Amino acid sequence: MYYFLVITPIILIIMSLIVYLVISYNDMYNFLPKIELFSKYNGSPLSSDHFKNYMEAIHKDIYPIKCPSYKTNFILDYSKNIIKVPDKYKALVDAYTNAADNLTAEFKIFKKNPWNILVSINNLEMNMPYTLGNSVIIPLKALKELNTTFRHGHINNGFLNTLIHEKIHVIQRNNQVIFDKFYITNYKFLDKKLTEPLPENLHKMTMTNPDSNNSIWIYKLENKRIIPLLTYSNNSVTEIGYNIENHNDITYLRNIKSALGFNRHTSIYHPNEIFACKVAHHIMDNNLPINYKEFLVNL
Repeated sequence: MYYFLVITPIILIIMSLIVYLVISYNDMYNFLPKIELFSKYNGSPLSSDHFKNYMEAIHKDIYPIKCPSYKTNFILDYSKNIIKVPDKYKALVDAYTNAADNLTAEFKIFKKNPWNILVSINNLEMNMPYTLGNSVIIPLKALKELNTTFRHGHINNGFLNTLIHEKIHVIQRNNQVIFDKFYITNYKFLDKKLTEPLPENLHKMTMTNPDSNNSIWIYKLENKRIIPLLTYSNNSVTEIGYNIENHNDITYLRNIKSALGFNRHTSIYHPNEIFACKVAHHIMDNNLPINYKEFLVNL
């Protein structure tokens, strides 16, 4: 009897607390950190498998480079620096995405992947545009700079190129196996994807790119098999190929772009980047090669 006298009030208190939490759930959400509030929205890339896999792929030595505000919890600190497009830039974003849609109208695959633009702040990812899940992340710094001329009716072709480039990365993510088959056929220097973990000495200097979808290709170049990487050193990034048999034997990829048939604007450390660079530039110039055009039309 005494047991029930003691336990009954405790049960009632717990039940009352549960009811209170359910009733006040939405009110309490307003007091949670931004990452928790932001991830509540449908389509948030922060709840995607791609985001989770990307976070796991980054070496801890690169944490402060990718997220200068990083303190103790990298994922939380990183996520706090992704926000919705501020109201003052929505007209700008709409105008640019509409212009990009007009340039890619002949390819239905672009329309099948709708725009979801988000904004990075506080020098996240060195203020570079990139993609997470189905979202394109644009640095706030870029929007501020573009807005100065946009208010006078100017459209920056460089930023249009960037948007198309990033949309291509979203399309690649949703069709990666199909793209890989195109790469094997058209980029003869490809060998195969690296299946074992990246060696520690290379991993800790790699500026992991989410647009590569956590894959690294081995290239066959100059009678060697190399691991092409985007590496970080002295506040800059460089495309370097490492001999798979001897990591001290390196090839600066910028020195062999021309020999491979690529211009200086093309990043070649991953076939996703090669494709996105080439196609975006050719679309802007209205001279997309037939093999690329047929591939996109048939996606």
